[in-house]
Amino acid sequence: MNSNIRKILFLGVCIPLRFILSYLSYILAESGKKILGILFGIIGITFLVLYFLNMRLTAPEGGGVTWWKHFRLIHGMLYFTGFIYSVIDVEYMWLPIFIDTLFGLSLFILYKK
Repeated sequence: MNSNIRKILFLGVCIPLRFILSYLSYILAESGKKILGILFGIIGITFLVLYFLNMRLTAPEGGGVTWWKHFRLIHGMLYFTGFIYSVIDVEYMWLPIFIDTLFGLSLFILYKK
């Protein structure tokens, strides 16, 4: 996969999907937030497992290198925080996912410079 296609997929699919997840966690009714919270928990645990077990260090979507591997701990904690917020019914459970999206976008922009 060439570099331009990877950039388009990240900026045109990955980032918008993260913003949509954040927005959904803002507008959904309580039952929907609980289901979305479970998804956040699964994503968070996946990031943490990959980080702590040093797994998936090569990624085709990254051009063969997982340059973001050192940031998986932050991604995992933010998604897991969204999960915890859904469990304890915190009104702003969308915020950690929104922050993660901005963080991921910022890393991408800084890495590509």
